[in-house]
Amino acid sequence: MLLWAAGTHGTSAMIGILVVFFLFYCTNVLGLSAFVAGQILFWVRAYDLAADLVIGHASDRTRSAMGRRRPWLLAGALGSFAGFILLFNVPPLGGTWQLAAYVTAAMVVYTTAYSTFNIPHLAMPAEMTDDRHARTVMMAWRMIFFTTANLLTLVGGNVLINRYGGAEGYRMHGWVVGGSVLVTMLVTFFGTRRAIALPRTEAVVPLREQARLIAANRPFRLYVIAKTCMLAAQASATTSILYFGEYVLKRTDLLT
Repeated sequence: MLLWAAGTHGTSAMIGILVVFFLFYCTNVLGLSAFVAGQILFWVRAYDLAADLVIGHASDRTRSAMGRRRPWLLAGALGSFAGFILLFNVPPLGGTWQLAAYVTAAMVVYTTAYSTFNIPHLAMPAEMTDDRHARTVMMAWRMIFFTTANLLTLVGGNVLINRYGGAEGYRMHGWVVGGSVLVTMLVTFFGTRRAIALPRTEAVVPLREQARLIAANRPFRLYVIAKTCMLAAQASATTSILYFGEYVLKRTDLLT
């Protein structure tokens, strides 16, 4: 349970970086306009929405000696580290559009790798045990790693950025946080090699039937609406917090 949950440090850190640091990094360090940076973030996340469906579909149908989920964990771990390095080590480029194209490509790698690990990772508890209480404990461990990763990423990230300053601070941020993401994701990959796999169903439910089942499930619909509102509010607050510290509080130190 613990080794499975450890990978949540990686996925939580990646989301934290995305919603807290990305826009500020693009505008105040790389020099992109807020409009261009916002468009990159929006369209890459829209791409990720479609990629999630493809990755989930492929993960369900994977057959390998490592199981159907663990090959994806390994690919996601390596890809996530590569995404960090690409995103925070931007080479000298000639103009705004070249820079925007590079950041977009790096973000595609980053978000694809995140989904490659996260979607199979979240599918594993239902396949490791049919005990709902055990799955609840696994999710509790997951939330512990989720919370500590957010704290470490925000505090540690600001320490690095303030210590080294500007682009160099973000470069160090990418190597250190990206390294921690790689290590914890690999812990989950190796730590679940002996996890049991419950018998799998071969039934394939058509997309239209899946949509009908969702539409008929009122508690699930309400949950999705509430979760969407919560995430939208959370993203708005966390994305603006560095700008608030910089331009309203006039503080560039670790106050945030």
